[in-house]
Amino acid sequence: MALMPEIMNHLRSLLSQPGTDLVREIVVLANSRIVFTPSKKCFIFLGDRYKDLAGKISILEELKYIVSVSKDGADIYKMTEEFVGLILSGEPPSAGA
Repeated sequence: MALMPEIMNHLRSLLSQPGTDLVREIVVLANSRIVFTPSKKCFIFLGDRYKDLAGKISILEELKYIVSVSKDGADIYKMTEEFVGLILSGEPPSAGA
């Protein structure tokens, strides 16, 4: 069973843009009204744009596709190279992975 295709497709699109091939951090914000100034290039996901984003992030973390590197109250996750490879290959990660 493919997991969260809307997030995978968005990440594939982001990672395919020029200058983003080395970006590995995802910042999760509740909505666009929250001000966050990153110290380095990252991808920002807004909770009000995805149904149950917190649950999906939790699943990705449980599957060890992302690792929390949160600091200063911000929810920040680092994508593993395995996960980035799956995203770029178009192979959908699954719960059985």
